[in-house]
Amino acid sequence: MKKLYRWWIQTVLLLSISTAFAQSKIIEGAVTATDGEPLLGVTILVKGTAIGTTSDIDGNYRVSVPDSMDILVYSYTGFETQEFNISNQTFINVELREDIAALSEVVVVGYSERDSRKLTSSIATVKGSKIEQVPMATFDNILQGAAPGLLVQSGTGQPGRAAEVTIRGIKSINSSSAPLYIIDGLPITSGDFAAINPNDIESVSILKDAAATAIYGSRGASGVIVITTKSGEKGRAKIQYSAQFGISPKPEYNAGLRPLTSAQLIDLQHEIGIGATVGLPQEQLDSLKNINTDWLDVTTQDAITQSHEISVSGGNDQTRFYISGAYFSQEGTSIRSKLDRYSLRTKVDHSVGNFSIGSNLYLGYTDTQDSESEGTFGRSNPFYTSIRGNPYDYAFNPITGDFALPLDIGASSTYNILERIRTNDEDRTIEKINASLKLKYDMPFLEGLSVSTFWGADYSRRDNIDFIDPNSFSATLRDPGDQLAQGRLSQSFAKRARFTGTSSIQYDFDITEDHTFNVALYHEYVYFNGQSTNLEVFGFDQIETIAGATEGTDSNSFIPEFGGGKSETALLSYFGTLDYSYLGRYNFTAGIRRDGSSDFGANNRYGNFYSTGIGWIISEERFMSSARFINFAKLRSSFGTVGKRITGNSARAIYFGTQYNGQNGLASNFANPDLKWEETEKFNIGFDLIVFDNFLTLNVDWYNEETRNLLINAPLSRTTGFSSQSRNNGSIRNRGIEVSLSTNNIRSKNFQWTTNFNIARNRGVVLELPGGESFKLGDFLYEEGKEIRVFNLVRRAGINPANGTTLWYDRNGNLTDVYDEADAVNIARNSPDFFGGLTNTFSYKGLELRVFLTYAQGQHIFNTARTSLDNPTKISRGSVSTNALRFWREPGDITDLPDPSKETTYRFDSGWLEDASFVRLRNVVLSYNLPSSITEKLNITNFRMFIQGQNLYTLTTFSGLDPENSSSDYRADYPALTTYTVGFDVKF
Repeated sequence: MKKLYRWWIQTVLLLSISTAFAQSKIIEGAVTATDGEPLLGVTILVKGTAIGTTSDIDGNYRVSVPDSMDILVYSYTGFETQEFNISNQTFINVELREDIAALSEVVVVGYSERDSRKLTSSIATVKGSKIEQVPMATFDNILQGAAPGLLVQSGTGQPGRAAEVTIRGIKSINSSSAPLYIIDGLPITSGDFAAINPNDIESVSILKDAAATAIYGSRGASGVIVITTKSGEKGRAKIQYSAQFGISPKPEYNAGLRPLTSAQLIDLQHEIGIGATVGLPQEQLDSLKNINTDWLDVTTQDAITQSHEISVSGGNDQTRFYISGAYFSQEGTSIRSKLDRYSLRTKVDHSVGNFSIGSNLYLGYTDTQDSESEGTFGRSNPFYTSIRGNPYDYAFNPITGDFALPLDIGASSTYNILERIRTNDEDRTIEKINASLKLKYDMPFLEGLSVSTFWGADYSRRDNIDFIDPNSFSATLRDPGDQLAQGRLSQSFAKRARFTGTSSIQYDFDITEDHTFNVALYHEYVYFNGQSTNLEVFGFDQIETIAGATEGTDSNSFIPEFGGGKSETALLSYFGTLDYSYLGRYNFTAGIRRDGSSDFGANNRYGNFYSTGIGWIISEERFMSSARFINFAKLRSSFGTVGKRITGNSARAIYFGTQYNGQNGLASNFANPDLKWEETEKFNIGFDLIVFDNFLTLNVDWYNEETRNLLINAPLSRTTGFSSQSRNNGSIRNRGIEVSLSTNNIRSKNFQWTTNFNIARNRGVVLELPGGESFKLGDFLYEEGKEIRVFNLVRRAGINPANGTTLWYDRNGNLTDVYDEADAVNIARNSPDFFGGLTNTFSYKGLELRVFLTYAQGQHIFNTARTSLDNPTKISRGSVSTNALRFWREPGDITDLPDPSKETTYRFDSGWLEDASFVRLRNVVLSYNLPSSITEKLNITNFRMFIQGQNLYTLTTFSGLDPENSSSDYRADYPALTTYTVGFDVKF
């Protein structure tokens, strides 16, 4: 009986299975986006059941559907869910459209994250994918041209040197206009950038208007750059290894500024009658003319760049982790300049029930060797000496192979620059620790209510060592009584620690589904402690440390020199924010912050700052329903105030060491306890638009920012013992427009072409000055109603062809041969009229080409180097440029350089002002991703190989080595590196 029962059960099961097979059918196909790109991981379900599958890496799928069912549902994050009726089809290809509403990104806005659709503020975001693997040591240089309104000027090719960054113009006359930098909740300074690994960055948010920056109160006037590092993601562990190798070729002279040949220099010396070769026999002159040392070639090198990085990430529902270790090495083209960076980052997030905790630890070590006297007229600056060095001098003695002495060794400041580079050292090291811990608890008794606290520390130590070898020419050629005659060691170190603690309570709640609120209250404390010590010791023999110095006595000149300092500051803040949204269409934000700073005197220690913002998503209105080509449209505006902390110690009495009549003692600055915050009132109106099925995205912002209570150095009577005192008096305005445009030009199945373009224009104007009186700082005249940073110079008219003297224009435009600084007028802007970037990306299957251009138009630079390099009378102590050969020689000559017998020193007039506009091919990357058919066989997730070029070509009329200059004048600065690299990324 049991056997019969078992047989009956088996028969029923077999009949059921066979019936099931008979009552189902197989549906196959592929799922792609509208641009033809296959979609991986699309969920395909039989409607009303759990029967289904997902698409593979090529978008293909295969699903078994019961005969009684006839609808398949296709869903994918960021795309519109679609349903298809099977009918009698067995092969169904599906094209999913992007869901504009679902594609709203989460944007980091400071202390929190926000839905980009509901933003009322002006924020630009740069994704980490645009920063990764760019062969530059600091991330700020990589940001150039990446966001509208963000002006990045490197000004140097020294590896690891930070750029000068401004957001929406210059906000102060005497203080820095650099933005506030925040990395994972901790403030850092630009001096730390060399120790930070750019490949760890997930995103960079540039906060520009009041609604975005007012939450930082007294620190947000110049804008805020918020850096978020990578985190682990839920899923199995992922391992990634990246490597890159490259070379930076030696720089070359521009046509506008080239050195003389030996024959040209010798002939010029004899024509003018000065120089080391005057009086030498002809045989020796003929021999010297055949040498022609190229000092730029001698003092520069083909520099090597390499990087290696490995990361591991992953997690589950409770814990996510990210760990990375990296090594980056980059030589500069100037011999001896180099940067080596070692970094380690760990990031762990864990949650249990209503409690979550996150930790972040970063360790960095950087060793940098600098190019000496960069950006100066010192003969130890290789880019200045490349022209000033005599071409008839050998770098190495052709007989002994030793470093050669110059022919005019007796002339001051003349020596073998290569010998100085090779024998003397400038070494900089940075030790960096960045650690933080964040705790959050969601209250179980009230949904949406949470409390959190964040505590972090940012520590850095910098050690600098400058050593002059006692056996170098710099030492041995000096008088025996000179301190440097037996070498010098200059050593300094600085320790800086900044502690940040932020605690908050937040409440997210709804009043019906139409009204959503977020209310948050914060308390923050920031404490900074800095210490520095420096010393100089002299008289070395063999040991190149402090212990090797000679003891200083009254009878020698080796008395050591010591210095140092200590500073402490604190910032205490209370602030709150409110976010309200009605129907998800009308959005309102508000914030208020009260800061108390120890930088200020007791009379004005606290400041209050606020902001409001509104946003209206026009595309969701009923009257827009007929405009189907508009996918998204939003109008937004913001208004508020932000402040700027003072730099230095103008408000407090600070004591420092000094000497009077040979006696050591202490002195104090002339503090002003009534100093206030520099306060900027910001207004912004913006418009965001997406049309034609995500074909075109447009963002436009217009802003007006007025900074009041400017810190001005007011002159004082000398009877006070001081020449000036910092006071609040004056205001300036920055007004401008920013535009960014993105287009998906071609979106076919195998080929895509996208374009990203941004442009910005800013005008800074002085509104008010103390007593309405103008004053001059350097080459700039600050005058009410006039633009900021406009060169104020005497206009050069040319050279008088009759007698070879320089002619100028007076203030009234009349010709004169008398140079008078009172005739100076405003001529041209130092800041660009407009600037931005252009990126084109082309993709064909696994191949991708990205071309990135940056540009700045209308900026001018005073070429100070030419006042020396174009002056033929300077050949008494070295060479000059080929331009110097143009000097006036006889009546009737039409030229731009005067008779050297009448003018030996050139005036700082408009003749040295140059248009430094440029268009630069900043970055070109050609990459290829191996197809999945190959990576699956290799048991890897992805393999990408690439070649790229950085700073490949610059279109400019500027005569110096590089028009991209963070300063207002050019002093033979270190040019940007042109770098070619190859590399690969492999993911497991």
